[in-house]
Amino acid sequence: QMELIKCSNLPGAHWDAILEIRNENREGFGDSSMIHSGAHCKYMFKNFSNYLLCIERNEVLGFIGHVNNDIRLATKKVHQKKGIGKFMVVGFMEKYSQSFAKIKLDNEASLNLFESCGFKKKYYILEK
Repeated sequence: QMELIKCSNLPGAHWDAILEIRNENREGFGDSSMIHSGAHCKYMFKNFSNYLLCIERNEVLGFIGHVNNDIRLATKKVHQKKGIGKFMVVGFMEKYSQSFAKIKLDNEASLNLFESCGFKKKYYILEK
């Protein structure tokens, strides 16, 4: 049975799982560089309270959180395309209803996920 749990306020298993999953999926994020543990701990210390983890049988399957209401989401690659992302978005929006998702145009999986959860395209950001 999958469930969403609050991220711990202490460095350790939760923070390590988020770092591992984020780095595994880094090409889907705006900044696709590897994040190292020191920078990640500094980030999580400020933001852990805005993160939830999706777990099943004590295994972290993915995470969802927000920074300034901008959603951050990733699922372990071995668990992708199994409905976990949708489970996380639906549960997360119950708690953080003002959140939104910034998605790269070529990230079709994320676009499809958020649109399937009722999100609508609102802005295009053009860069040179």
